[in-house]
Amino acid sequence: MGQNGYLVFYTKRKPKDPVAKLRELLQVFDDERVSYWTRTLGRDRQWKGAKEIAKVIRRIHRRGEPAILSGSVYESVNPREHSFEAFSMDEAIERAPNLFRKGRRLTLALHGLPYAERIKAGYERDLPVEVRSDSCMASMGMTIDFGPHDVFGANKDPDRLKYFARAFTSVQFEGYSSAGNWAKAEEMTLQIPEVVEAKAAFERVVGPMMANMYWCI
Repeated sequence: MGQNGYLVFYTKRKPKDPVAKLRELLQVFDDERVSYWTRTLGRDRQWKGAKEIAKVIRRIHRRGEPAILSGSVYESVNPREHSFEAFSMDEAIERAPNLFRKGRRLTLALHGLPYAERIKAGYERDLPVEVRSDSCMASMGMTIDFGPHDVFGANKDPDRLKYFARAFTSVQFEGYSSAGNWAKAEEMTLQIPEVVEAKAAFERVVGPMMANMYWCI
């Protein structure tokens, strides 16, 4: 059916000391490693960029052509710097003052993923096939986003993006394919014990978080 599904926890709350809070949050993931990181060159414009790209895709479709866009198109609307150097979580905690930049979006991709593995197992255990179809939530890893950024995605309607929040902190799990019943999959996923446990662990650091699922098809 689809390509990817996402489970995201997020909060708009801005900490008084962002570097200290980032370090505290990273300690929750002490068994993981950072596989790469990105940071926007300025203010995160992902929502605005997504709407601009959607207009381009619609124009291409009207011409009867396939909408295949290069990565440079996405980078042009929300430019970022990248580093593909992998390092331990202890190193990430030590580097936090250099990684975080006020007003920018920092994305840390993690691997060695106990949280993701537990959520994946709970998803496959608790969601019947008629709800999840061939989707496999949290099977493709997770990211932490820190600093002001947009959270949005196709939540109910595959042709309509829903804007959730301008968040400061979010933790996102990515999985293969999309569920057969989006609304029921979200409802059931948010009740999985491993998901409830993960959300509670993140909230002990950053405070109350919202949770949503969305899909990229």
